[in-house]
Amino acid sequence: MSKTKRNDKGQFAKRSAKFTVFSWFASFASLGLLYAAGAAVYSTFGSFRSCGANSSGLAITSCGKQSINIGDLIILGLFVASALLAVSLFTAAWRMTLKRGTV
Repeated sequence: MSKTKRNDKGQFAKRSAKFTVFSWFASFASLGLLYAAGAAVYSTFGSFRSCGANSSGLAITSCGKQSINIGDLIILGLFVASALLAVSLFTAAWRMTLKRGTV
């Protein structure tokens, strides 16, 4: 059983103004989530540093990450998922704003 509401012509009914405002709010909240996930990806992949020696001959003993692990892949996957969420919520809110009702 479908929960979509249709009007008497069989077209999708228009959404309420409250729902449209809520969808825009959710769209902007997803941008915050995307920013947080992007910062996590940036810090994770920024930890790959090369090891070397400085000009005085002292060797650097603490190096950065050497390889990608499963946690890095999870963070990258969360970033991609949050990007997809942000795009889909924005396009849904945009379509509701245009009063097409084809969400």
